[in-house]
Amino acid sequence: MTELIDTGRISSLARPTENKVARWYFPVVFGFLFAGMLFGFSKTLYLRSFFPVPPIPFYLYVHGVMLTTWFALVLTQTSLIATHRQDIHRRLGFAALAVAVVLIPLSVFVVAHAAERAHGAITPLLKLETIGDLWSLIWFAGFVSAGVYFRRQPDIHRRLMVASCFTIYGPVFARFELVFGLPTPPPSVILLGLLVLVSYDLIVARRVQRPTIWIVALWIGGLVPLLGFVATSSADSVVRAL
Repeated sequence: MTELIDTGRISSLARPTENKVARWYFPVVFGFLFAGMLFGFSKTLYLRSFFPVPPIPFYLYVHGVMLTTWFALVLTQTSLIATHRQDIHRRLGFAALAVAVVLIPLSVFVVAHAAERAHGAITPLLKLETIGDLWSLIWFAGFVSAGVYFRRQPDIHRRLMVASCFTIYGPVFARFELVFGLPTPPPSVILLGLLVLVSYDLIVARRVQRPTIWIVALWIGGLVPLLGFVATSSADSVVRAL
């Protein structure tokens, strides 16, 4: 009997620990993502006055502010859920949606002027960034829209919002390499997103959940033809048209 009581006591004590790990998993993840963004854009945006970098057009400042606001809001939203403040989370969700709506056309404008900022030189990296960023914005819009639709189903909602953030995190990874010389191939951000979602599922349910499987299928199903298209001459025409 004593063994049964001790076992039950250990089990009951273990559950809150597991719940706490699951509850704070995404706030910790987004804390790292937010810190990575501050680091990646430190030289070219946040602390550019301290570095010998060329001037940038005003719209890039606006884009940087909106992108920073988006990731700050998502970090705040996940932290509110972790602290059981769903009431504030729901109200702040309207602000996050408004930022996403503004961020999409603004990002399209930024991508469309990428070739102009590169002085017309169409390199393989420029093609990958331009086509990849446009495709990621389609993913982002789709994930955010689906996240809003499934807002009353937390298990689906949170995975979709996480996927939306990793989808547009590629430019941050690109800055790691361009500005700091850290090798980070663009597709690696998608692999990181998959790792985050799968790890969360294994922590919470000990198996990969259906929403994660769908997101993985969408990512992989879109990434493979995207990389193939970038290698064709048609990608050059798209970049020139922009």
